[in-house]
Amino acid sequence: MAESMNRTIMERVRCIISNANCSAYFWAKVVMAIAYLINRSPSTAIEIKTPEEKWSGYTPNLEHLRTFDCVSYAHIRQGKLEPRALKCMFLEYP
Repeated sequence: MAESMNRTIMERVRCIISNANCSAYFWAKVVMAIAYLINRSPSTAIEIKTPEEKWSGYTPNLEHLRTFDCVSYAHIRQGKLEPRALKCMFLEYP
C-alpha cells in the first residue's frame, strides 16, 4: 500500500513539474504540496471523507488552495516610493 502511494505521489510530481515548466530542483516542495492536497481530498477508503477530517473531526477549509505555479506576490519592505511586492511563483502551502 505504501509503495502504491509512493508511485502515485511521484507520478503527480512528474506531472506538476512538467506542467509548471519548473526545475526538478523543486521536487521536494512539490511532494509536500501533493501530500497536503492528498490529506484534504476525499477518499472512498474512509467513507468519502478527507484524511484531515477523519483525523481532526472537522471538514477542512479549501478556500486557500491555488495551482502550483500560479503568480503570487511576496511583501517586501523598501523605500517610500519603491514597490512593496515582489512577483513570485507559488510553490508550497504554509
